[in-house]
Amino acid sequence: MLYLIQRGSIQNPPVYKHLSAAVDLDTMGRAEFEYGAQPRSLRAMHAAAVRRKLRFVRFLNIARADGSHLLGYGDFDKPGAPQCAAALQGIIDGNWHTLEGTNLPEAMRPVKFPHYVKTDADRAWYLASRTTFWWDLELNLMFSFDPKFMERLPSVLCQSWTLMNERADQDHPAMEPVIQTASLATARKVLTPVATL
Repeated sequence: MLYLIQRGSIQNPPVYKHLSAAVDLDTMGRAEFEYGAQPRSLRAMHAAAVRRKLRFVRFLNIARADGSHLLGYGDFDKPGAPQCAAALQGIIDGNWHTLEGTNLPEAMRPVKFPHYVKTDADRAWYLASRTTFWWDLELNLMFSFDPKFMERLPSVLCQSWTLMNERADQDHPAMEPVIQTASLATARKVLTPVATL
């Protein structure tokens, strides 16, 4: 449950192309994040999309000071959305540990610019370096507080799958196109349990 979490920063201004263009993924520094972990997760998400299992989840009790809720996208049947909510709250509270740090607790706090950030360019650089996207590579779940990006995430994933197919060898079967079946507006709302892990 929520262990192999890839950190990333959504491009600002937003880029709605394939995932590697839309999100600047951090170098995590562990072998578990390398050797095809991201493509495997993308393929698993595609398989779930073909089965119409991908959906949005809005975590109502995980909200930043500005009122934005953490949003998730993926197949929440396997881990269970309430269990996922409990693990996310545990990460924020420091009671749940992942292989590498997530920066999720820092993302919950309002942005306070350090003293050396003085110009608009400095502020843009500082904001671009903050973690704004999380991807569990084992459970194939993606999270962000950015509703505009999350609304476009299914399209971004479709472009990623198309790009992966174009780069694949001729002997690999092409994946079926996927139509988004759920919208962020119909996201299942999940309350985080009060108890900590």
